[in-house]
Amino acid sequence: MLWSPASQAKANMAWAAQYVAWFKDYIDEGTDIDFAKYESFPFNAAAQIYSLMQLIQPANLTDTPDIPLFVVASEVDQTIDTKSTLRVLEHWHNNGMRKTQHKDTLIYYADKAQKPVLSSSINVTKPELCTHGDYCEALIGIAHTALTNAPNNQHYGWQGIYRNCEHVFGTAYYRTCKTTQNPILGETTAHGLQAYPAMQRLTFNPYFDHMVDALARFLDSQ
Repeated sequence: MLWSPASQAKANMAWAAQYVAWFKDYIDEGTDIDFAKYESFPFNAAAQIYSLMQLIQPANLTDTPDIPLFVVASEVDQTIDTKSTLRVLEHWHNNGMRKTQHKDTLIYYADKAQKPVLSSSINVTKPELCTHGDYCEALIGIAHTALTNAPNNQHYGWQGIYRNCEHVFGTAYYRTCKTTQNPILGETTAHGLQAYPAMQRLTFNPYFDHMVDALARFLDSQ
């Protein structure tokens, strides 16, 4: 079961982290006010995850066990290259004579109506439009940081204590992002930040209940 799996970094210079780590400690130094996780990002962590990513590339993933995959991914993920995740899923799905192949499942969050281009035998599901939350009109994309948290999460949810504004730390937009009563929520794409420079990076999944139901069905089918 994979949520925004570390298949390939969105930044095409991720390979350099292992060398830069010799000279510098942090890619980004954040405020680190989130009690649940670090906001600063060390180069050593980037180097380690890059090494792991190489092991699961289709060219290196020769031995795939006969167990079904449950994958949750966002089209606009700005941390992980979702196209790489889909390539890993496709490779796993079509590798060998698997008896569990028909159970492979993808939940895909995308702004566009079409589904990703994958084998038709992969179970692909997209939730309906968000209509049942006060936050629906504020959404402009499902962020990498959002998939595993419910809207009612006391820390990361819609009315939660924490707001992710690290992408504008050090700018005039940081205070607005942290304090506005009408935040715009989403993934920090170039288009999104151009339209809403003080937007808050989404930290909860508006479709959390749909995802949990799909996960339950996946587990029941085993």
